[in-house]
Amino acid sequence: MGGFDPAWFIAVGIAFVLAATSHVITPEQRRPVGRFLINLAVVAALIGFGGLAWDRYHKVESPPPVVSGLQAPAPGGDQTSTEPYTGPSVGTNALRPGWTTVNIPANQGWTDTTFTVNTGETLAVSAAGSIIVTTDGHIPPMSPAGFRPNCTAAEVYGKFFLPFPAFQLPCWSLIGRIGMNGPIFEVGTNTTFRAQSSGEFYLGVNDNNLGDNSGNWTASIAPVR
Repeated sequence: MGGFDPAWFIAVGIAFVLAATSHVITPEQRRPVGRFLINLAVVAALIGFGGLAWDRYHKVESPPPVVSGLQAPAPGGDQTSTEPYTGPSVGTNALRPGWTTVNIPANQGWTDTTFTVNTGETLAVSAAGSIIVTTDGHIPPMSPAGFRPNCTAAEVYGKFFLPFPAFQLPCWSLIGRIGMNGPIFEVGTNTTFRAQSSGEFYLGVNDNNLGDNSGNWTASIAPVR
């Protein structure tokens, strides 16, 4: 409701009719007609006042535009592929000189960080953000820390029938490996590790069903000299 209100127009019209007919009907006729018209005017005025009050206290305003957070660019192709994602999601971190920022899409099995490490080299990783790991909402959004301490504990949300990459690690957590066949280790929100082998450094999501995931984490990576 808002703007012109016909109830006020009705009230004014009734008042005009009362004034215009007051000299052509007898006092006996005027009394019941006048009472009816006055009551009608009061009802119309109350409706109009109610409309204004509703307008004032229940006005629906358009919500502010949603500004999305940092999102991983669409890698193209199969969005649930377990192949390593090597799209344009890697860049320098202006707030942390010497660190490289990598987006970790929740629906990708492994993301290539573009870091190649040699045995004995040390990397530091810091991660943040939140991802959705199920479309029905019965599992809350997950940070890179995941659900601790492991996937056995996470079965409070239901029995798992598909294998996880690392069942012994926190479910829905950020995990890493050196090379696509290297052992998987926990990364979480912060870790510093010494490479036990040489190869590409990959980051991924410890989830058994990537197809219903959405969102991404952001990881910052730097070599430790």
